[in-house]
Amino acid sequence: MIDYLPADDYTKDPVHAKLSALLVWHQEDSVDAFEQNRNEMVYSYQGNRNPFIDHPEYVYKIWGPEPALGIGHSRHESVVVYPNPAGNILSIDLDKSGLYTLEICSINGQILSSKRFNGKSYQADLSSLPRGVYLLHIWPAELRVTQKIIKQ
Repeated sequence: MIDYLPADDYTKDPVHAKLSALLVWHQEDSVDAFEQNRNEMVYSYQGNRNPFIDHPEYVYKIWGPEPALGIGHSRHESVVVYPNPAGNILSIDLDKSGLYTLEICSINGQILSSKRFNGKSYQADLSSLPRGVYLLHIWPAELRVTQKIIKQ
């Protein structure tokens, strides 16, 4: 998802919906009893659930409170992740050096890559990942950051 209107109809940007409009919709149309009941019925037939019905707060955990997150670069306290959307390389800059763990997970939480690095910056190789939305987790003992990333 992006939060701008492309300059022309021939864009290669992933245009699924305008993120800010979806965040407003999520805020204004909160989960109600009907949707919770429907989620239970779907689970009884299909064996899977919509996690955004069970946990509406996941919307902001993934897409953040600001529509601009995930476009261009994103800042969360002492971590900058860019470019986002990314091609084959994702850059991570931290305000201070240290030993960090970096995980790239599917949107369902499956760990696809786990690396440890020492320093203030890291270049993550995304070339083995197909296009899509992923979650990036970075942490040492005193910091835990989760950031949505998009692989183009």
